[in-house]
Amino acid sequence: MKKAKILMMIALCGSSLSPAMMTPAFAITPSGTTEAAMAARCATDLGALGGGSLRDGTPVYSTVVVELGSVNGPTTEVPNSRVIDPASVVGAGIFTLSANTIEGEPYRVGGSVNMFGKEVSGRKDWSKSEYNFTADYSTTTTFSYKCEVSQATETYYPGTPPTPVQGYYINCDFGNGQGNDNSSSCEEVGQPQGACAAYNGTGSSLPFWGTDKEQCKFIKTGDGDPGEPAYWETDPDLTPRPDLSTQHTVDETNIAEDVPGRELNGGPVFELGRFIGQAVICISPSKTVKGGVPGAWQTQNGYTGSNCTTAWFNAAPWGAGSETSQGTYISVPAV
Repeated sequence: MKKAKILMMIALCGSSLSPAMMTPAFAITPSGTTEAAMAARCATDLGALGGGSLRDGTPVYSTVVVELGSVNGPTTEVPNSRVIDPASVVGAGIFTLSANTIEGEPYRVGGSVNMFGKEVSGRKDWSKSEYNFTADYSTTTTFSYKCEVSQATETYYPGTPPTPVQGYYINCDFGNGQGNDNSSSCEEVGQPQGACAAYNGTGSSLPFWGTDKEQCKFIKTGDGDPGEPAYWETDPDLTPRPDLSTQHTVDETNIAEDVPGRELNGGPVFELGRFIGQAVICISPSKTVKGGVPGAWQTQNGYTGSNCTTAWFNAAPWGAGSETSQGTYISVPAV
């Protein structure tokens, strides 16, 4: 069968598509956006636990995201994403010819009492089509994760207060004649007197305690202690709190773009061209004449010529079959 220039028209609406596609690969690890959503949920759960902060003696919790697994949902074609390769479209299923005409004159086929003609069609209608395409496909992955909670342990150490240097003041003149011992060697004579006695009485509250002051010399008997400040010590090892941990899921939709495939059950298509077939164009049914035979010639399938006659039947060329095949021809009317 010869074909001239072909024009394929695709009608996809209402068709049941059955694409054979390459299976798109979807990542099994969450995206940065999904990871951020996990972290935000764990932060919310952590805030709901209450607790306090370091340095105040209240429980202090922390949380980390622990991924538990993922499950992919069904893969579906994204609506309106399909791009068809027009050059790959072919008709499939069954076809019918339309816009038919009969070309030439009737001919005989074997011993048939009918005459046939060359049927020429300008259009072939296919019940479905096949073609190559690309499309986007999406799937929703459900990620399971845990907000794993731990508790920090800390110990408070109150520290020790500072102690002043130990000692006392004595009276001296330091060679200036101002002392009460009337000597230049600053050796204490008797009990401290005057301001020196007052210094000793006031004790370590004096801002200059431990240093010489005017005629008063400080006699050190022991060192002071700067003391230790209070502090908290945090245990570097966190204590797991599985009783406070929570579990959640989050969905992430991913799209694989331009996935190649082949449609095996596309919508109807038609071809415009020149299609050659064979059809019965002259028949002589016995029922034409009431009660029996012979019949009367009738045209069929668009034949408009004048050669549906017994005279033409007797001289008609053979288009197929054996020329020696003889039928009863009881329905063929007389010349």
